Amino acid sequence: MKIIPITIPFPAAFGLGKPANCYVIKDDQTLLIDTGWDSPENRAALKKALESIDAWPPETILLTHGHIDHFGLGGYLQQITGAEIMVHKEDAHMLDDYERDLVGWYDKVMVDAIEGGFETDGLEDVRSKLLLASKAMLKPVSYTEFEDLKIELKGGTLKSMGVPGHTPGSVAYTIREEAFSGDAAIENTVNVEDLKQEFLSLQKLKVFKNVYPGHDRMPLNRQDIEALEAHFVDRLDDVLGACRNGATLRQIVERMYFTVAQDQNVIKMIFPIKQTLAYLHYLEGEGAAGKKGGRWFAFRERL
Repeated sequence: MKIIPITIPFPAAFGLGKPANCYVIKDDQTLLIDTGWDSPENRAALKKALESIDAWPPETILLTHGHIDHFGLGGYLQQITGAEIMVHKEDAHMLDDYERDLVGWYDKVMVDAIEGGFETDGLEDVRSKLLLASKAMLKPVSYTEFEDLKIELKGGTLKSMGVPGHTPGSVAYTIREEAFSGDAAIENTVNVEDLKQEFLSLQKLKVFKNVYPGHDRMPLNRQDIEALEAHFVDRLDDVLGACRNGATLRQIVERMYFTVAQDQNVIKMIFPIKQTLAYLHYLEGEGAAGKKGGRWFAFRERL
């Protein structure tokens, strides 16, 4: 069995973004884990890369989660190769209508952002760019949902393992001592929806010798996962410090992400806002912070 990483760039037309790590597993079957973002350049680049390692056409495309930078090229590959696309049932709806899902996610974040002191100027421009991005791909014709997946290969049994936190349907694909984690574990930080679930998922990933992430350096090891856990704890303590005397969401975000906030760029602020909300909701669940009259207050010095 061979594991071959392929890096797919973030399309320049949509600004700055991280390249996606995709992985080919070559055995008695050829599996492709994630595809990267769809664009004319990426279609050609991925086909060329797969041909160069004798992995064209892939028989099965396994998605770690339902974000466009991980499944975007899946529709194109399926159209020209007939490859089966497989995704966890909790993220399958994103493949059906990513535009609706993206806008719904955006609207939810912005309701909290406006209530928390952010201005409405520029928000429609953000929405337009998100809609443009969601249209820039060929939608998959079909996909197979799963809850628990097993694929028997000559080199071992590949299994799915739920690692929610980044998305509800995030999975890692595991075989022997390897785990392909998508965005459940990335060096330094991960954007999360549910930090409590994320902590549990990181515990699961610690047992694997090599963890292959969806972005940045690969592979990660146990020490890297522990460093990510420590990062989250430090950031939670920073949030408690930011709202010790009461603070709006905007004040907390600007303290936590000072450099980004200085740009006054609404697009760049979307993920810091979302991440800060994830921290606040985790602290609220732990009884360490709470919201009153549009302001957040810390009930503890540290976690």
